[in-house]
This record gives sequence, C-alpha cells and structure tokens, in this order.
Amino acid sequence: TILTGLPATGHGITSTLAKLPAQLTTLAGCAKQGGVSAAMFTANPTTSAAYGFDRDWNAFRYLDPTDAAPATRIFDDAAEWLQKHSNDRFLLVIHARAGHPPWDALREELKEMPPQSYSGSMDPKMAGDFLFRVHKSKNARFTDADRTRLWALHALAVRAHDAALGRFLNTLRSTHRDEDTAILVTSDVGVDTAAHVPFV
Repeated sequence: TILTGLPATGHGITSTLAKLPAQLTTLAGCAKQGGVSAAMFTANPTTSAAYGFDRDWNAFRYLDPTDAAPATRIFDDAAEWLQKHSNDRFLLVIHARAGHPPWDALREELKEMPPQSYSGSMDPKMAGDFLFRVHKSKNARFTDADRTRLWALHALAVRAHDAALGRFLNTLRSTHRDEDTAILVTSDVGVDTAAHVPFV
C-alpha cells in the first residue's frame, strides 16, 4: 500500500503468497521517471524479489533471514548507499525485520537473558518455526518460560534496531541531508502480548 498508494483491494496483495502485480505503477517507478535515485533495502522475505518488490528501483538489496549477517545490516547498507548519493534527490525505503524472528543473539547474551537456566525450544534462529508449530498443533506446549524468553529476545532485537536506526540518522546528518529529507518511521503490525502464540 505504501509503495503503490493503493488499498489492499486495489493492489491485490491480500495474502502472504500474493505477488506485486507487474502492471501496477509504483512509487519507485514514479521516482525514477522524475530523476530521483530510488533504493530499497529489506530484511523481509515477503518484500523480496520473489514477490515482485525489486521492480523499478535503481538499487535493491534483500537480506535473507538465513544469512549470517545481522538483521540490522540493511541500515548500514542503506547508509553506505546514501553516502554515495548524498548529492542526489533520493527515495530510500528500509523494510526492517525489527522484533520479528529470527533474532540475532550472542551466546553471552542468551546466558544473561531471562528466564535463568532456560532449556526450552525458543531458539533465536528457529523461533519462527517453533511458534508456527505451537500455533498449528493442539499437543505442542508453549510454556511461561518460553513466553519470557520470547519477549526477552524481542526486546533485544528492538534495541538493536533502534541503535541501527540511530546510526543511519547520524549518516543522514553527516551528509547534511537531514534538513531537506522527510523521514517516515512506521510499523506494519502490532504484537499482542496476551496472544496464545505471539508473532503467528
């Protein structure tokens, strides 16, 4: 909707399997026609090239969740692109994974993370699969310890993304483009802390 200016009924992407229709005019396409440098950096599979989101950009980068690089890498890649195009009119979209699994957590961070001596199945990299299985199965268990670990991992990811956004904004300031650049920060989903299985 943000990239086409159309509601869901207009662009047709009403499920996680839908692809961006090729005939739609995109914001990136309009930017290119107007001589504006346009780039998108995403860490989300649903806005990858497989779903048609690589169309019309001068530069497009998708960071797969299975890559070894941290999810916040897209902010640093976007900052590098910005430095190269600091004299251009530009449109830059960053679609961060933010608090969604998989999460980046070092072994030392996991040791200090609540609950203490956690031995459940909430693994940072495989948490998405685990949550999906729990959601679909009547026999799978999602314990209080799992929930505590989930929100600790979520908080860790949000802090890392806040820091990455700060680094990006510092780059914007260092290139002296902060005064003539409009910045929009938004979220695509609200996570219900009381849900039986969050993120599903």
